[in-house]
Amino acid sequence: MIQGMDVGIMPLDASEWSLGKCSYKMLLYMACAVPVVVSDVGMNSEVLRRGAVGIGVRALGQWGEAMDELMSSEDLRRSMGLTGRRIVEGHYSVSDAAEAWANLIRRVVGR
Repeated sequence: MIQGMDVGIMPLDASEWSLGKCSYKMLLYMACAVPVVVSDVGMNSEVLRRGAVGIGVRALGQWGEAMDELMSSEDLRRSMGLTGRRIVEGHYSVSDAAEAWANLIRRVVGR
């Protein structure tokens, strides 16, 4: 179903609870090559800095503007969606996570 979406959204407030979120929903959209409009807080901000994957919003009034911008350009949606897919493949895949864990274990064990 996600692959059939035009834009994925992930609204969050700036509470401590939200700041602890891992951006899973955002990454899920990106993995399906769907551009995002997300609250520009916490880990969402970190993911947004990796490339042009969508639009980060900081104020309630920016949601409509961001959606309008993406919905008015199929080329922009496609470009951001593909960039998001590449970023997920390159930084958030299971193989990357497994390698990071293996490296951490090697450092802890001393091998």
